[in-house]
Amino acid sequence: MPSTAEEKQVIAPLPDIKKENYPTLYCKGGLQVFIDDAREKASEVPDLTTTKGRARIKSLASAVSSSKTAVTKPGREYLKVIKATPKIIEDELREFSREMDALRDLTRKPLTDWEADQARIKKEEEERVAAEALKIEVDKCHELALLMNEKLDRDKADAAALAESDRMAHERQIAEQAAEEATEKALKQVETEKQRIIRDADHEIGLFLNNEFDRKRTEAKRVADAKAAELKLRNEIEECHEIALLTNSTFDRKKAENETKPEPQPQQEPTQQPAVTPSAQPATPSLNPHTATLAAVKESLMEWAKIDEETARRVTLAIHNKRITNTSISYGQP
Repeated sequence: MPSTAEEKQVIAPLPDIKKENYPTLYCKGGLQVFIDDAREKASEVPDLTTTKGRARIKSLASAVSSSKTAVTKPGREYLKVIKATPKIIEDELREFSREMDALRDLTRKPLTDWEADQARIKKEEEERVAAEALKIEVDKCHELALLMNEKLDRDKADAAALAESDRMAHERQIAEQAAEEATEKALKQVETEKQRIIRDADHEIGLFLNNEFDRKRTEAKRVADAKAAELKLRNEIEECHEIALLTNSTFDRKKAENETKPEPQPQQEPTQQPAVTPSAQPATPSLNPHTATLAAVKESLMEWAKIDEETARRVTLAIHNKRITNTSISYGQP
């Protein structure tokens, strides 16, 4: 195992940092030289398989720590000095400024006093001028106030005169309005009486016209009823005439059929037909040339429609008188 002296020979000496070198070393990049030197010394690779090699590694690591301490310790001391320096400088500058300000003020004091005196004199002059201007303005205001008082008195007199004139005009207006209202009231009364007279006259005329209208309407209704009754009577007479013709035609036809029968009915009296006798007929069959056709239509209705004779006769007359739409009888040549 090597002695202590041998270890000192193999380990590099510690950095020697002097105070005058602090500013150049303890700045940005200033300590890089010590890092490079320690890295170079520690780049040795001893043999770990031997006791001497392991001891050498331990010595190299210890040397790196020692170099670190040798550099950081003076750096910390220099840092303390640097941190205290700003306060010292600030105090010194503050005291320096105070002394210089006092010296400046003391040096300028005569001029400062003179300027203050001049400012006072100027202010007094300005106050005197302002007082004189104010006095002139007050005098002007006083004269203006007197003029305004005179104008105010004149305005009051004019206002009083105008108020009196307005009062008199108002009274005249009230009187004129009252007269107009009285006139309007009288006119309204006259108009009301006029309208009453007109209404009374219109009422009497209206009653007369209503009575005349009712009379004429009653007369017109009576005439219309008479015409309607006459038309109805004419239609009934014509219908009875047609019924009589059909009845006589039917009676003649049945009579002719009975006469042409080859075998008369023994021991039986001829049945009396419900036809109208010739003496009771209103007219002969020759009055209507279409009697035979109407009788044939009635017989066809009784045969094919299976209806009684009275109904067939009425239907035939309704068709003949065109009372059934879209239906007519073809008579041919008479």
